[in-house]
Amino acid sequence: SDTLYGYAWPKCVRSGESSEFRVTSVEPYKLELWRYGWEKEFIRGLGWHDERPFQDPHPPIYMAADSPDSIRKAGAQGYTIMMGPHASNADCKYKRGLYQQVMEENGHVVGDRDLPIVRYVAVAETRAQAEALARASSGWTVGAYANADKTAHLRSSSATILADPKVDPVERYLNDVVILGTASEVLDRLKQLEEEIPMNYLMAAPMGHDSFMRFTRDVLPKLV
Repeated sequence: SDTLYGYAWPKCVRSGESSEFRVTSVEPYKLELWRYGWEKEFIRGLGWHDERPFQDPHPPIYMAADSPDSIRKAGAQGYTIMMGPHASNADCKYKRGLYQQVMEENGHVVGDRDLPIVRYVAVAETRAQAEALARASSGWTVGAYANADKTAHLRSSSATILADPKVDPVERYLNDVVILGTASEVLDRLKQLEEEIPMNYLMAAPMGHDSFMRFTRDVLPKLV
Protein backbone atom coordinates (compact mmCIF):
# COMPACT_ATOMS: atom_id res chain seq x y z
CA SER A 1 0.00 0.00 0.00
CA ASP A 2 1.13 3.57 -0.73
CA THR A 3 -1.31 4.99 1.82
CA LEU A 4 -0.31 3.35 5.09
CA TYR A 5 -0.29 5.15 8.43
CA GLY A 6 1.29 3.77 11.55
CA TYR A 7 3.54 4.14 14.53
CA ALA A 8 5.81 1.97 16.63
CA TRP A 9 6.15 2.33 20.39
CA PRO A 10 8.72 2.37 21.72
CA LYS A 11 10.53 3.39 18.54
CA CYS A 12 13.79 1.64 19.46
CA VAL A 13 14.25 -1.58 21.45
CA ARG A 14 17.11 -3.93 22.26
CA SER A 15 17.14 -7.50 21.06
CA GLY A 16 14.59 -9.51 23.05
CA GLU A 17 12.47 -6.48 24.00
CA SER A 18 9.00 -5.82 22.60
CA SER A 19 7.72 -2.97 20.45
CA GLU A 20 4.12 -2.55 19.36
CA PHE A 21 3.37 -1.39 15.82
CA ARG A 22 -0.11 -0.06 15.06
CA VAL A 23 -1.27 0.83 11.57
CA THR A 24 -4.32 1.92 9.64
CA SER A 25 -4.78 2.36 5.91
CA VAL A 26 -7.30 3.43 3.30
CA GLU A 27 -6.77 0.11 1.51
CA PRO A 28 -5.58 -3.45 2.30
CA TYR A 29 -1.84 -3.67 2.87
CA LYS A 30 0.94 -6.23 3.14
CA LEU A 31 3.46 -6.14 5.99
CA GLU A 32 6.98 -7.53 6.11
CA LEU A 33 9.44 -7.68 9.00
CA TRP A 34 12.99 -6.47 8.35
CA ARG A 35 16.06 -6.08 10.58
CA TYR A 36 18.14 -2.95 10.04
CA GLY A 37 21.81 -2.95 11.01
CA TRP A 38 24.89 -2.63 8.86
CA GLU A 39 22.79 -4.35 6.22
CA LYS A 40 19.03 -4.69 5.69
CA GLU A 41 17.88 -8.26 6.40
CA PHE A 42 14.45 -9.71 5.56
CA ILE A 43 13.03 -11.71 8.49
CA ARG A 44 9.57 -12.87 7.42
CA GLY A 45 6.31 -11.82 5.87
CA LEU A 46 3.43 -10.78 8.14
CA GLY A 47 0.66 -11.26 5.59
CA TRP A 48 -2.10 -9.06 4.24
CA HIS A 49 -4.23 -6.90 6.53
CA ASP A 50 -7.27 -4.67 6.20
CA GLU A 51 -7.50 -2.01 8.92
CA ARG A 52 -9.63 0.53 7.07
CA PRO A 53 -11.77 2.57 9.47
CA PHE A 54 -15.49 1.79 9.36
CA GLN A 55 -16.71 5.00 10.97
CA ASP A 56 -19.67 6.58 9.17
CA PRO A 57 -19.25 9.32 8.19
CA HIS A 58 -15.62 8.55 7.39
CA PRO A 59 -13.21 10.29 9.80
CA PRO A 60 -10.98 13.02 8.35
CA ILE A 61 -7.59 11.78 7.18
CA TYR A 62 -4.40 13.76 6.69
CA MET A 63 -2.00 11.82 4.48
CA ALA A 64 1.64 12.41 5.35
CA ALA A 65 2.87 12.96 1.78
CA ASP A 66 6.31 14.53 1.45
CA SER A 67 7.81 13.21 -1.77
CA PRO A 68 6.50 14.36 -5.17
CA ASP A 69 5.39 10.81 -6.00
CA SER A 70 3.40 10.42 -2.78
CA ILE A 71 1.81 13.85 -3.31
CA ARG A 72 0.75 12.85 -6.81
CA LYS A 73 -0.81 9.63 -5.56
CA ALA A 74 -2.63 11.38 -2.71
CA GLY A 75 -3.85 14.20 -4.95
CA ALA A 76 -5.04 11.79 -7.64
CA GLN A 77 -7.30 10.13 -5.05
CA GLY A 78 -8.48 13.39 -3.53
CA TYR A 79 -6.90 12.92 -0.11
CA THR A 80 -5.86 15.81 2.13
CA ILE A 81 -2.11 15.93 2.72
CA MET A 82 0.20 17.21 5.43
CA MET A 83 3.83 18.22 4.81
CA GLY A 84 7.09 18.76 6.68
CA PRO A 85 9.05 19.24 8.82
CA HIS A 86 12.35 18.69 6.96
CA ALA A 87 11.57 20.27 3.59
CA SER A 88 12.68 23.81 2.89
CA ASN A 89 10.06 26.53 2.70
CA ALA A 90 10.64 26.77 -1.06
CA ASP A 91 10.12 23.02 -1.34
CA CYS A 92 6.85 23.29 0.59
CA LYS A 93 5.68 25.92 -1.89
CA TYR A 94 6.53 23.62 -4.81
CA LYS A 95 4.78 20.65 -3.20
CA ARG A 96 1.71 22.72 -2.33
CA GLY A 97 1.49 23.82 -5.98
CA LEU A 98 1.99 20.25 -7.21
CA TYR A 99 -0.81 19.03 -4.95
CA GLN A 100 -3.14 21.76 -6.25
CA GLN A 101 -2.28 20.84 -9.84
CA VAL A 102 -2.81 17.08 -9.40
CA MET A 103 -6.07 17.59 -7.50
CA GLU A 104 -7.49 19.75 -10.29
CA GLU A 105 -6.27 17.39 -13.03
CA ASN A 106 -8.24 14.58 -11.36
CA GLY A 107 -11.44 16.53 -10.81
CA HIS A 108 -10.95 17.21 -7.08
CA VAL A 109 -11.40 20.54 -5.32
CA VAL A 110 -8.87 21.78 -2.77
CA GLY A 111 -11.17 24.58 -1.66
CA ASP A 112 -10.70 25.72 1.91
CA ARG A 113 -9.54 22.37 3.29
CA ASP A 114 -6.79 22.57 5.90
CA LEU A 115 -3.35 21.49 4.61
CA PRO A 116 -1.07 21.11 7.66
CA ILE A 117 2.60 21.99 7.25
CA VAL A 118 5.03 21.16 10.06
CA ARG A 119 7.65 23.86 10.67
CA TYR A 120 10.45 23.93 13.22
CA VAL A 121 10.30 27.15 15.24
CA ALA A 122 13.07 28.73 17.33
CA VAL A 123 12.02 31.83 19.28
CA ALA A 124 14.40 33.65 21.63
CA GLU A 125 15.01 37.07 23.13
CA THR A 126 17.52 37.91 20.39
CA ARG A 127 18.07 36.58 16.88
CA ALA A 128 21.58 35.42 17.82
CA GLN A 129 20.14 33.32 20.66
CA ALA A 130 17.52 31.88 18.32
CA GLU A 131 20.21 30.95 15.79
CA ALA A 132 22.30 29.23 18.47
CA LEU A 133 19.25 27.28 19.64
CA ALA A 134 18.32 26.30 16.09
CA ARG A 135 21.90 25.26 15.29
CA ALA A 136 22.12 22.96 18.31
CA SER A 137 18.69 21.44 17.70
CA SER A 138 19.28 21.06 13.95
CA GLY A 139 22.58 19.33 14.64
CA TRP A 140 20.76 16.71 16.67
CA THR A 141 18.07 16.35 14.01
CA VAL A 142 20.57 15.92 11.19
CA GLY A 143 22.42 13.28 13.21
CA ALA A 144 19.21 11.40 13.94
CA TYR A 145 17.94 11.46 10.35
CA ALA A 146 21.20 11.17 8.40
CA ASN A 147 20.19 7.91 6.76
CA ALA A 148 20.36 7.43 3.00
CA ASP A 149 17.27 5.20 3.01
CA LYS A 150 15.22 7.98 4.62
CA THR A 151 16.33 10.82 2.36
CA ALA A 152 16.04 9.16 -1.05
CA HIS A 153 13.21 11.49 -2.07
CA LEU A 154 15.59 14.47 -1.80
CA ARG A 155 17.62 13.00 -4.65
CA SER A 156 14.66 11.85 -6.73
CA SER A 157 14.74 12.81 -10.41
CA SER A 158 11.03 13.62 -10.13
CA ALA A 159 11.67 16.49 -7.72
CA THR A 160 12.36 19.98 -9.02
CA ILE A 161 13.78 21.31 -5.75
CA LEU A 162 16.57 19.14 -4.38
CA ALA A 163 18.73 19.33 -1.28
CA ASP A 164 22.17 20.44 -2.43
CA PRO A 165 24.72 17.82 -1.23
CA LYS A 166 27.40 20.54 -1.20
CA VAL A 167 25.51 22.54 1.45
CA ASP A 168 26.11 21.70 5.11
CA PRO A 169 22.84 20.08 6.29
CA VAL A 170 22.77 22.06 9.55
CA GLU A 171 23.22 25.33 7.66
CA ARG A 172 20.42 24.23 5.32
CA TYR A 173 18.08 23.88 8.30
CA LEU A 174 19.04 27.31 9.61
CA ASN A 175 18.73 29.07 6.27
CA ASP A 176 15.84 27.27 4.58
CA VAL A 177 13.81 25.24 7.06
CA VAL A 178 13.63 26.62 10.61
CA ILE A 179 11.53 29.69 11.36
CA LEU A 180 13.80 31.51 13.80
CA GLY A 181 14.33 34.87 15.45
CA THR A 182 12.65 37.09 18.00
CA ALA A 183 8.91 36.80 18.48
CA SER A 184 8.22 39.65 16.09
CA GLU A 185 10.58 38.22 13.45
CA VAL A 186 8.98 34.77 13.67
CA LEU A 187 5.51 36.30 13.45
CA ASP A 188 6.45 38.29 10.34
CA ARG A 189 8.02 35.24 8.67
CA LEU A 190 4.99 33.05 9.35
CA LYS A 191 2.66 35.67 7.90
CA GLN A 192 4.93 35.87 4.87
CA LEU A 193 4.79 32.08 4.37
CA GLU A 194 1.03 32.17 4.83
CA GLU A 195 0.89 34.16 1.60
CA GLU A 196 3.85 32.68 -0.28
CA ILE A 197 3.29 28.93 0.05
CA PRO A 198 0.32 29.47 0.83
CA MET A 199 0.16 28.00 4.36
CA ASN A 200 -3.25 27.89 6.05
CA TYR A 201 -2.50 25.33 8.80
CA LEU A 202 0.71 25.55 10.84
CA MET A 203 1.86 22.60 12.90
CA ALA A 204 4.59 24.26 14.96
CA ALA A 205 7.46 22.20 16.33
CA PRO A 206 9.20 24.53 18.83
CA MET A 207 12.88 23.86 19.46
CA GLY A 208 13.03 23.63 23.24
CA HIS A 209 10.83 24.55 26.18
CA ASP A 210 11.71 28.25 26.25
CA SER A 211 11.00 28.50 22.53
CA PHE A 212 7.65 26.81 23.11
CA MET A 213 6.73 29.23 25.88
CA ARG A 214 7.72 32.28 23.85
CA PHE A 215 5.85 31.02 20.81
CA THR A 216 2.61 30.34 22.69
CA ARG A 217 2.83 33.60 24.66
CA ASP A 218 4.21 36.09 22.14
CA VAL A 219 3.52 34.69 18.66
CA LEU A 220 0.47 32.43 18.59
CA PRO A 221 -2.07 35.00 19.95
CA LYS A 222 -1.15 37.30 17.06
CA LEU A 223 -1.62 34.58 14.44
CA VAL A 224 -5.22 33.71 15.28
